[in-house]
Amino acid sequence: MPETTLSQRPVSPWTFRAGLLVLVCFALLYTCTSAAHMLLVKHAIGFEAYLGDGPGLPQHLLLTLQLTKAVLLLGVLAVALQRRGLDWATLGLRPTTRKWLMLAVLVAVAGLLIRLMLARWMSVAVPDWATFMRSPYGSVDSGMMVSIALGFCTVLLTPFAEEVFFRGFLFTWMTGHRPVWLAMLVSSLIFGAMHIIPPQAISAALMALALCALYWFSNSLWPPILAHVIGNGIAYFSMLANSAS
Repeated sequence: MPETTLSQRPVSPWTFRAGLLVLVCFALLYTCTSAAHMLLVKHAIGFEAYLGDGPGLPQHLLLTLQLTKAVLLLGVLAVALQRRGLDWATLGLRPTTRKWLMLAVLVAVAGLLIRLMLARWMSVAVPDWATFMRSPYGSVDSGMMVSIALGFCTVLLTPFAEEVFFRGFLFTWMTGHRPVWLAMLVSSLIFGAMHIIPPQAISAALMALALCALYWFSNSLWPPILAHVIGNGIAYFSMLANSAS
């Protein structure tokens, strides 16, 4: 597999208008589905329990949310690619090298350490956010098959869909019309904002900056996908270990 040289960078195939249309379509669809999700939360456990010390969401609701988000991310892009006669390689799904994959592992580990330090600092500096720092994966078991499906979505499907959209499309589109540093910053803030809950949003935005850099310099989406998978995997399996102890 040939080495990626520093002269190679992701190139945006999207006009400003076309990219904005994709982003607006996703934002509208995601807003509608998020509103529907909040109604499910309200009727399942209530907002006070969800945002306070009550039980987490049942796993089947979390699975529904993650599947819906992944389908929206990939579905909007699939339609956009088809209409413009583009393939998925346009979004960065190109071969990479072992060097970049190894660097992705290091980025994932470094990101985990930064998130742990950030969480510790927040628990002291902003103690009112402590209730937001519990596991987002729910405490109500819905059966083995649902747990396996939730693990698959959390560790594999969601990272893939988010990287394809936020780095492969959004960041790349912005680099074609704005300076790279601004595209990196704005796309990372949007990615963080999607996580809604403050500690998760801040952590996600910081990690997104590193993922943008991985993609920009490697010219392949596989390194950030790998880093994202490892990060989600560590978080998910740590939650399983803690719940079993």
